[in-house]
Amino acid sequence: MKKWGLVLFSVLILGAELGACSKPVVEETFPTHPTAVMESYLRNFGFKGMFASEGTEVVNTREEMQRMDHEFKFTGAVMKHLSGPSSAASIARVDKNLLWQLDKKGKTYTECPLGGCPPPPGQPDLSKPEGSEQEKTDRPNRSESTCSTVLTKNDFSVKSTGQKRVVNGFDAEEYQITWLVVMEDPQKMKDTNTLNLNIWTTPENSEIREVLKVQEAFHRAYLQKIGMTDSPLGKVVPEEALNILSAYFLGAMGEKERQSLLRAAKEIEKIKGYPISTKLEWYADAKACGRGEQQKAEKKEEKGMDLSGGVGGIVSGLIGKSVEKKMDEKAKEAEGKPIFGYVQEIKVMKVQSASDGLFQPPADYKLANRK
Repeated sequence: MKKWGLVLFSVLILGAELGACSKPVVEETFPTHPTAVMESYLRNFGFKGMFASEGTEVVNTREEMQRMDHEFKFTGAVMKHLSGPSSAASIARVDKNLLWQLDKKGKTYTECPLGGCPPPPGQPDLSKPEGSEQEKTDRPNRSESTCSTVLTKNDFSVKSTGQKRVVNGFDAEEYQITWLVVMEDPQKMKDTNTLNLNIWTTPENSEIREVLKVQEAFHRAYLQKIGMTDSPLGKVVPEEALNILSAYFLGAMGEKERQSLLRAAKEIEKIKGYPISTKLEWYADAKACGRGEQQKAEKKEEKGMDLSGGVGGIVSGLIGKSVEKKMDEKAKEAEGKPIFGYVQEIKVMKVQSASDGLFQPPADYKLANRK
């Protein structure tokens, strides 16, 4: 992933969804065919406490097409007042090499190549695969950095707890994953990252296997079409959470370090069954390359009130101080807590007959753009 702030904001806003996912309205005149259906509840605890949200997701999949319907709302004290609930959908068509993004409230849609819409001028193309020429151009030159880190610890463990219970109607057993990664700078200062995953899996019965067979066929066709490869973490980490980890965790490392970590992640193959409930927590303690001292200095920095704008400037300054105070309070609350958390629970997995109309924009939707 490239420009981390942009990726983070996009993922947090588009990555988590709320409440009961309403069934898409489609034309009854379309023929119907067997379709793999999966419904999930998602809760995003936010990155460092920001942009927390929750919601639902309904995914309808065939071998060369997939529709994802999202209903979500922000749950944080600030964002829930600034932005109301959202209802959207995306339709990926491998057979047509098209991606449609639907605004269900506004009844509009955008049309782009399957890999995603090109960015506005001056911004990196996030649709480019890892290692592309565009990405190499956008990525900072690591050799020019005044401080570098090396991987000194990479402990990855998968353990079955032996606990069993029923989760959303599925018989499930519990697994725990712990991933400890330590990076060290030339002064022996360390960045320590710990990923904890608590996973409940269910045996793959005939219906679940049929759903997975269709989803995997689509996934392979999609990746092949856009020229990307899969990650072993994708088996147990929800896609939205994996995007965050890729951007802020794996993406901050060199290629050799990333490959070392991903090889360790193959331990995931020890897990039996399909994840029905996944809880991820990421703890980070960054001190390498002076980051610890830099963070302390930033917290101590005081900003003067802007008087250049008259009364308006004073009011703006007071509002800024108020927001800054709330941010400081949030930072204190977050001490000792994970910097990122995510929960996904599968509610439904089945194959059922669905209308072909699900996999194209409704006739009464207006095209907002075409790239």
